[in-house]
Amino acid sequence: MKSVKFIIPAILTTLLTFNVFAAQEVKTANGEKIKTVSATSYVSIDDAVKQLSDKADKAGGTSFKIISVNNRENRVRATAIVYK
Repeated sequence: MKSVKFIIPAILTTLLTFNVFAAQEVKTANGEKIKTVSATSYVSIDDAVKQLSDKADKAGGTSFKIISVNNRENRVRATAIVYK
């Protein structure tokens, strides 16, 4: 039981740490443009935004601005500019 008391907070701290460094969606240009990324989702627009955030992180960006969203035939396609 004691080990569970230490394991759960450690897991929660790890999860919160990852979210701190994730690229954030912005409404206005913020920093130097480094890349344009796109994502396609058959689930939801939230899933497409999550994919954009992940791609912005991998590109070394700190923020991204969505510049287009198309929703056709149960498919969402989104494009964003990544900023550093």
